[in-house]
Amino acid sequence: MASPPPPPLTRAELIAIRDGNRRNTDIRRLLHEVRRLRAVALQARQYIECVESGAQHTQLVRDCLVERLAAEPCVQEMDALREGMREEMKKAGRL
Repeated sequence: MASPPPPPLTRAELIAIRDGNRRNTDIRRLLHEVRRLRAVALQARQYIECVESGAQHTQLVRDCLVERLAAEPCVQEMDALREGMREEMKKAGRL
């Protein structure tokens, strides 16, 4: 049986990891990626709050979030994978 994933890291825990690994460039790059993804999560939360409050700038926040997500490597990779699968299905006559 697989063990459950560890709990998410807090900002304080991430800072402690950074402070203990200042010379490790791989760790610094990973922490930069974590910081970037945390910012995406905060922007998604901002969008939800705008929608729930009926704020007038909801469309602007949504557009920024959509643009940011479209630039994410995992989203681009999934889009490319789906497009490749569509092409294969077309060639096989399944689409």
